[in-house]
Amino acid sequence: EGHLFEHMTLSPLGLQVIGSYTGEECMASGMSMAVETANGVIPLHGGGGSHNSQKQTFNLHWNTEVPLDVATVTAVIINGTRIPIQSN
Repeated sequence: EGHLFEHMTLSPLGLQVIGSYTGEECMASGMSMAVETANGVIPLHGGGGSHNSQKQTFNLHWNTEVPLDVATVTAVIINGTRIPIQSN
């Protein structure tokens, strides 16, 4: 709540999110992240990156323990909310 994910990049190393927030501080790094694949749900770890409190923006990443086959990802799960991935 209060965070807008403007750009998400999924790679074999994990998920990068660039966005903005409202309020006094960025809480995005504390969010629970996972990816759903054809073989199950893979939790993402980390929450590293940076934020700019004056512009209220953030650039954060969550990592996988082993390289991820992005072709098998069907959804991103943020704090328990499933967001389906559309393939082109």
